[in-house]
Amino acid sequence: MQTMRALAEAVDVSDHYSAVDTSALAEIAAAMARELGMAEDQADSLVLAARLHDIGKIGVPGSILRKKDKLLPEELAAVQQHPEIGQRILKEAKQLQDFISAILYHHERWDGDGYPERLQGKQIPLMARVVGIMDAYRAMRSDRPYRKAMNKAQALAELEKGSGSQFDPRLVELFVTLVKKEGKTRLREAG
Repeated sequence: MQTMRALAEAVDVSDHYSAVDTSALAEIAAAMARELGMAEDQADSLVLAARLHDIGKIGVPGSILRKKDKLLPEELAAVQQHPEIGQRILKEAKQLQDFISAILYHHERWDGDGYPERLQGKQIPLMARVVGIMDAYRAMRSDRPYRKAMNKAQALAELEKGSGSQFDPRLVELFVTLVKKEGKTRLREAG
């Protein structure tokens, strides 16, 4: 687990677009794990998966990841390989199978329209459903070469809009509640 935490730190440092504090997302992941009744080892895996879900992007050319224009079909296909690349990178860690499935399936959609296997609903592992929400939130809250970041309210509204189609509705509700609660806690601490 220490090695995985070090790897998570390396991924955080290499992410040039992150406007979202990964430690805050890690706290939300831990809170979601508690609310979902996960055992401590599962909770640890979820927190790491939330931080390492895009590790497979190291196998995608940077020119594609930083491209400002719309991706060509073959470039999009290369980006969509990152969950499987991530799984291959970490597959030897047999004790972390839940963690690895969260990385592999975090782009599956509740309605079955995702990738890499077009899983639907509860076919998608629970950790992958949580990580998918966190990944979408982080992406929306970060500047990208092709668009500016959304504010917190806009990003949460987009998650709610995707509830039941892109995301597990129960998990969206829990995530939104925890993000709003986290914001109020930080405001109280700052005041």
